[in-house]
Amino acid sequence: MKIPPSVVQGLNGRVDGRSSHPQREHGSGLGVGDPVTGQAFTITTGGAFPFTYHPEDLVFLPWFARITPSTSVNEWYTFLNGFAAPQPVCH
Repeated sequence: MKIPPSVVQGLNGRVDGRSSHPQREHGSGLGVGDPVTGQAFTITTGGAFPFTYHPEDLVFLPWFARITPSTSVNEWYTFLNGFAAPQPVCH
């Protein structure tokens, strides 16, 4: 499956637009976190050593494969259910 250029352009995994990986300098790779870059959430742990995590939402295979409805749990396309449908086909 080929990822449309419009999806790949500008999605390099960093909110500031700079590539965090040398092999992805030209936008040729698309990771599971790239479509939802900047959509993070917070998890705070308690106990003797409290810590706050800031994980990023991730898309599932049905989003990339444009499977409708999604075959993932709850028919979601991301962990946070941030996309109601897969990316439209680019012509």
